[in-house]
Amino acid sequence: MTLTLTVDDTDAYRGYLALSVTGAADGPVLLTRTDANGTNIVRQYDGAQAAGGVLDVTDAEWSWIGPWTDTHGVPQSPFYAATDAAGATATAPFPDPMDVPDTPVITAVQYPTIAVSRWVAAGSPWIPPPVITDYGAETDSLSTVHQIVGRRDPVVILDQLRTRTGSFTVWCAHHQQAAWVRDALSGPYTYLLRQGDHLGMDMYFTVASVSLAPLDRAYLGAGSAPRRWALTVTYTEVRNDPALTLLGATTWTWDDVAYTYDSWASVRDAYDSWADVIVGPA
Repeated sequence: MTLTLTVDDTDAYRGYLALSVTGAADGPVLLTRTDANGTNIVRQYDGAQAAGGVLDVTDAEWSWIGPWTDTHGVPQSPFYAATDAAGATATAPFPDPMDVPDTPVITAVQYPTIAVSRWVAAGSPWIPPPVITDYGAETDSLSTVHQIVGRRDPVVILDQLRTRTGSFTVWCAHHQQAAWVRDALSGPYTYLLRQGDHLGMDMYFTVASVSLAPLDRAYLGAGSAPRRWALTVTYTEVRNDPALTLLGATTWTWDDVAYTYDSWASVRDAYDSWADVIVGPA
């Protein structure tokens, strides 16, 4: 059989791409993604293998930038590559064009359904979705300058700049939604910020702190919209660790809950908490 790799963008508007490998030798399949964020391993469940020549994987970490120009001024196009257990290879380009999300999205890399997005955190379709804005970043160096008595010039111990640190704001429609977003960002997880406007802004990060405050309606003027709530999130950028395998469902929606369980009692019996419902089945 010939190894083939296809990409389905049906859920691209929600931040997911479905990869399908066929004709693979039974065993693990290495999948990589090359896009505006570099070349990275596509995250899979621990022990995932092709069976009967087939492996299906959902990718929730691809860049929305699409084709880009590298630092040498050379145009580049994003693509996936697959290598099966027998060493056969195949590639597939990103679909172009794609209906990508129109607002930034934050996901926990091992639990992609733990997310800050218009679908997960809004709560219901008629509630305005959370909006991520006011992004800021700085990079610090640990270079040390020693001023020596009796010496005009300092002794300098040089070091490189660290990863980004900074903050961004998540605007929410009401306090309940703000609490939901805060809970989504409260776990011991590595998170991924993705957006489609600025090359190089996407990042893996850990949350250092989250603060919550209402927007004063007096600032908006009389007759303004209802009070909105702002979560200020401080972060530290971290490296993408390919050893972090998927642990939760990759595409798990309330429609899936309704299809899988015949009553809320069944949902309660299957999960210990609402946080577990959001994560979905492993």
